[in-house]
Amino acid sequence: MTDDNEINRLLASTILQAYGAEVLEAINGTEAIEQVMKFAPDLILMDIQMPVMDGMEAIKEISIKQPQHIPAIALTALALKGDHQKCLEAGFNDYLSKPFEE
Repeated sequence: MTDDNEINRLLASTILQAYGAEVLEAINGTEAIEQVMKFAPDLILMDIQMPVMDGMEAIKEISIKQPQHIPAIALTALALKGDHQKCLEAGFNDYLSKPFEE
């Protein structure tokens, strides 16, 4: 779970852990890339707008560096027309608008 907002990370992590998931957390795209390369998670949940490196840039880099495809879902507060397509083009498999429901 990558998000620069601590509350968003806590909420998503709590929901996922309630279903038995083991959750890794990062606060920006750079940290996410490091964790993906080190742990090869089963799924990536990543915010789009973050400091240091945003989610779009991070997922592109992950898809280049990680030979094994890892499904990735973008989390975004932006739900504008065309955002879904931009996420898919960047390398995400899907996206969820924030706030999301369990």
